[in-house]
Amino acid sequence: VSRKPKFLQENNFLKQLGLLRVVYTIRLMWPSTLGRTKPGWKAVFFPASKMMSSTSFKFVLLAAAAALAYLVPSINSQETIFNIPRTPALLPWSSDNQTRAYQAGSPVAELNLARIFLGPCTYRMMHLHIYADELFVVLRGQVESVMVAPNNTIYRHTLYAGDNVVYPKGWMHYQLNPNCTQAETLLAFNAKSIGTVAIPQALGGSDIGYLQAAYNVSRFPTPGAVWVRDAKCVRSCRLSRH
Repeated sequence: VSRKPKFLQENNFLKQLGLLRVVYTIRLMWPSTLGRTKPGWKAVFFPASKMMSSTSFKFVLLAAAAALAYLVPSINSQETIFNIPRTPALLPWSSDNQTRAYQAGSPVAELNLARIFLGPCTYRMMHLHIYADELFVVLRGQVESVMVAPNNTIYRHTLYAGDNVVYPKGWMHYQLNPNCTQAETLLAFNAKSIGTVAIPQALGGSDIGYLQAAYNVSRFPTPGAVWVRDAKCVRSCRLSRH
């Protein structure tokens, strides 16, 4: 492991800016503090300094050092653009806080990540993504996966820790944690913006007359929240309904 300071390590952007040259130049600027002189050093580093007085030249160097000091924090802060933030998503979460989600897209790459904690007996609503394919990985627990192909073929998978499934772009899908303990999952998408469409909410926002006719019902139910629980599982696990 290199013991060099971060700004001296190879391939560092600050090194490419010539930081070492500037620091060494400033170190040589006042030879009286070193007890010796450095003839010709200004001409070596800055040939144009031959045309400047000593006071003016020192002022230029101080200005350059101040500019560099201003630039360094900006460069370091820019390194954060390579981190995908942990942004709360799919709110509101369940009141027991066992079901929660974090999701964000990368500012510099066609990538979007999400981390979802599925509470006991909890469904992740049926939805689809119009801009991206999804890789769904179970990190802990058990998850029932259901997806619907464009030809209405239904694919069901029981996933355990380490298992994964891919949801192609535009395919409807949902998940269920059928157990009495929390499940943890990781999702990756091949786009910054994934274009999620929540099917229940989309249907609920449609014309009620059309829905009544399409489903042959006199009253179309109001869609529930983003996260809903399976009633039979809740009774089996003796969980609160809230």
